[in-house]
Amino acid sequence: MGETTKLAGRYRLLNPLGGGAVRLAFDEPAHRDVVVRELRPPAELLERAAGDARRLADLRHGSLVPVADVVAEDGVVWVVMEFVSGASLERTVGLRGPLPAPQAARAGVCVLEALSAAHALGIVHGRVDPGNVLLTPTGRALLTGFGLPQPELRPSADLWSLAATLHFAVEGRPPGASPAPGAEPLRSLIRAMLDPAGPPPVELVSGTLRRLALDRSAGPDAPGF
Repeated sequence: MGETTKLAGRYRLLNPLGGGAVRLAFDEPAHRDVVVRELRPPAELLERAAGDARRLADLRHGSLVPVADVVAEDGVVWVVMEFVSGASLERTVGLRGPLPAPQAARAGVCVLEALSAAHALGIVHGRVDPGNVLLTPTGRALLTGFGLPQPELRPSADLWSLAATLHFAVEGRPPGASPAPGAEPLRSLIRAMLDPAGPPPVELVSGTLRRLALDRSAGPDAPGF
């Protein structure tokens, strides 16, 4: 962080949130809390990192933590995000245990919508994990944690990471070499998304997650994926 205490003359940096690259800050002119993520890209990726962040700032989607501002100073890109109340999926499962399948599917619908919106802009998240999925008190799931550009990654990498995140949501652990067995539709879908040959079409994944999000009876006897 160096000696930086205020960004762009308005965002006063406060305490770290989780990892050292994310901090609470106070937007002095607007009199509100914000969250700031620090990105230190290689010099050759600085312009792209700032451009990706600004495109996300222009993208207003109900399943993305809103980006309020982007500040590029001294080779560092600071992504200023709105402060949203909630707890990460990682923390929620750690405290309360795995989620019921319909709740996990609802989170999956939200995250997939957010990823699809980013992919439409040519932005691959690259860091989809339980720590970057925020569960709000109203039951929504919001995606955050966009980091440095990773030109070598394809959107399918985000789908694999979404599957691993959903596996954690319902099992309380990453998939490892052997994803959890079971005939339940959500677990079947997760295994299909983790297949080394590649995930099913996005439309099929989306439709299945939407159906499961509404299926309160999802269980061993429910129709499979």
